[in-house]
Amino acid sequence: MRWLPTSCSPLFLGDSLDTERIEASYDSGVLVLRIPVAEKAKPRKITVSSKDNGAKTIEAVIVTAGTADGSSVRRTAMSGLMHAPGAPPGRSGMLRSDDSRRANVQTIGVLGGMSGVATGEYYRLLNAGVNAHLGGHASAELVLCSVDFAVIERCISTERWDDAAQYLAERARRLERAGADFVILATNTLHRVAPELQDAIGIPLVHIVDVTADAALAADAATLGLLGTAPVMEANFYRARFAEHGVEVIVPGEQERAFVHRVIFEELTREVIDAGSRREYLRIMRELTDRGADGIVLGCTEISLLVTPGDAPGVMLFDTTALHVERAVRLSLGLPVAAAPEPRR
Repeated sequence: MRWLPTSCSPLFLGDSLDTERIEASYDSGVLVLRIPVAEKAKPRKITVSSKDNGAKTIEAVIVTAGTADGSSVRRTAMSGLMHAPGAPPGRSGMLRSDDSRRANVQTIGVLGGMSGVATGEYYRLLNAGVNAHLGGHASAELVLCSVDFAVIERCISTERWDDAAQYLAERARRLERAGADFVILATNTLHRVAPELQDAIGIPLVHIVDVTADAALAADAATLGLLGTAPVMEANFYRARFAEHGVEVIVPGEQERAFVHRVIFEELTREVIDAGSRREYLRIMRELTDRGADGIVLGCTEISLLVTPGDAPGVMLFDTTALHVERAVRLSLGLPVAAAPEPRR
């Protein structure tokens, strides 16, 4: 007598097969399985009663599926399901099709981590901004790529802008692949490589200077004092972009620029808020207004953590972080962006 080996192999069958009527036969070493196709479930008319709105007839398919314990569970796929007139919205647990703002929301891509402090503020403000428009538990639809700030800081300090552009371009492409409809770069300084990033992706990059210039022009501020990192205050990329909008930029003197830059990197990016640094920032701002600045651009995403409107009453503050976030929120929700928000005083 010859024994045949025993084996057991699972077969995964689709829902369209009738597993209750499987037949098997074995002949000359060949196992034959006959698995008939199940009858397609037919729609049935179901009347759904409502105390407030009468009865409504919908079409449904009732499917019975077996479970591991031998019981059955009924699954219902309905067509024609709709919100009854006059009923409270959102009760079905489904997306409210009548709320076009939610149905057409665009996903915000945030390229952040420069620094993590600023990115945390962006995230908080984006969610708060969407909630202010939609209410309830609404928050922003976004994807975030947070980079290693140490890599970026080395590129800034050694002026390796090509390396920074290449590093950030790859991360911007990740945001696009993740489903972002547009990108915001959550840093002023790295807007120096914004053209390279825009060239690397097929979705818009919302430039922080364009947004700030729109707000300045809406406030009739033709000359702005600028505080930011050394590259923002000293290089041409930032002021040249403002000049395209017809806005002139003036910056502090050399020693003041060094102080502003040092506070950003040694204090603000590490969440150190120093009263002495605030006083010196305010003194520098007063000097800029004395030189003819109509307002002050907080041209670093962390500066608003140090200086608030209450610290400088009567001075127009153009907070680039807040303005950038507000533009992103409005683009995401499909709201008009022509009207710039009031500058902070």
